[in-house]
Amino acid sequence: MAEENAHPVRLRTAFTLTRSSPFAYQCRACSRCCRGKIIPLNPYEVARLAQTLGTTTTEVLARFTGTGGSTLAIREEDQSCVFLGEQGCTVHGGRPLACRLYPLGRQVAPDGEERFAEVEPHPQSAGVYGGPGTVDDYLRSQEVEPFHRAAARYAVVFRRMLAVLACRKDLGAVRGESNEAMARPPLPEDGALLDVDAVVARHCAERGLAVPSDLEDRVALHVEALGSLLDQMEEEAR
Repeated sequence: MAEENAHPVRLRTAFTLTRSSPFAYQCRACSRCCRGKIIPLNPYEVARLAQTLGTTTTEVLARFTGTGGSTLAIREEDQSCVFLGEQGCTVHGGRPLACRLYPLGRQVAPDGEERFAEVEPHPQSAGVYGGPGTVDDYLRSQEVEPFHRAAARYAVVFRRMLAVLACRKDLGAVRGESNEAMARPPLPEDGALLDVDAVVARHCAERGLAVPSDLEDRVALHVEALGSLLDQMEEEAR
């Protein structure tokens, strides 16, 4: 059953499309794209899922993610997304960026230039291609811009984090711990940095601040808190 449902991601076109390129697609909610896929997550996407579910990022990381909290969990029996229900996606309003972009893929060059490619659909997909529109029209309809902004901010933080970790004398031990964490469901102690709610709560408590109620404000504070931690780590490494 798992092999029948799985459909590996392949490109239908090269990454040559721009926002002005002709493109139109209508999803028919057949859910065939919701199986056999590895959906990456960053802390913003986890926070959006938590908001949709009415729970905390701590809970989402513990119950609904894999590979150390960096991907959505999938069901072993049929390789379906953990959020796929009988009527389709149960978290559609908070779905991750990869789901919003589908059937497009996106690459961003170091200078910020975007390029897009079409992903090969499932052979039995009910989605409809064609009609008036551009890549930009499709992106707007999927409300991707907050996700793009957050991805760019976290990319800066994660690149800086990798640079800091590469300078540690115990790099071998860090790699071993990371590999172990990626091979099992996340534990509360693993998600210390990825967990927006936990990090922001601690950051605010240490400074006598109120935790923001707005999600975007909490995510901004999370990025700030990670930056402060990296400042400290860089200082200790000198």
